[in-house]
Amino acid sequence: MGRLNRFLASNNKQELLWLQLQSVQDKVTSPSGLLSKIRWMRYLKSINAGATIPAPYSVDFYRKSLTKLNSCDDIIVGTLGESVGETLPYVVLRHDIDLPECVSNLYRLTDVEEELGLRSSIVVRVDGLDYDPVTCKELISDHVDRGFEIGLHSTAYFDDDPLSALGRELDEFKKIFGICPKVYNFHGGFDEHLVKRIKLGRQFDQVKRKWPFLKISDSNSGFYDYRISDCKTRNGQRVILQDSINPPLSLILKSHKLVLFLTHPCYWR
Repeated sequence: MGRLNRFLASNNKQELLWLQLQSVQDKVTSPSGLLSKIRWMRYLKSINAGATIPAPYSVDFYRKSLTKLNSCDDIIVGTLGESVGETLPYVVLRHDIDLPECVSNLYRLTDVEEELGLRSSIVVRVDGLDYDPVTCKELISDHVDRGFEIGLHSTAYFDDDPLSALGRELDEFKKIFGICPKVYNFHGGFDEHLVKRIKLGRQFDQVKRKWPFLKISDSNSGFYDYRISDCKTRNGQRVILQDSINPPLSLILKSHKLVLFLTHPCYWR
């Protein structure tokens, strides 16, 4: 603990309070885990103060970022399912299919991954609120054939009984696509459903017992040390930070948990 105590001695009160929250919320209690969280917190603070790039983003940024990650022999890049049993460091690639534009733009990103010999996790909605999931059937089938991992982008927490709603979504997913999703995560962070989302989030163990084939990939699951994301907001506009085009290899190499690289294809051109 000596190294951790020396590290903490230079922290301000805000950092210490945040660290206490992480130790409870994400169950990070080991010195190496806490050190990793602090490193990422300080890094994010530094890039938040830097330049941003507004959407729509060039696919060339994504290619540049993945090429850099893929060039490091000590970092594994791939799907969440592939990460099980792998030694760290590991970067999970995930595409959230939120809107019709995500459906039409998905190949822009997955073609880049295929060029580099990589595969990602693709999570699709079946609630029918923003697009008809049946229109994705051919798209999903093609990506399954190409070796991509397919998952459920759930809105079950909108429901008063989210666990039952999740079961209905899983049934609908299999009915439409003919397969069971390998991973799941929750769509959006809607304030009016926040309490329900937290409630369902606390039922991870029940979900695992009832549907053992499912792996949780939610950004707020506590499974990740850090999230690289294309949906930051500045002045009401979506932006990316420097981590999306120049991922910090040195920090990833020191990570205590997985690192998530999250994209929404609707923001890319």
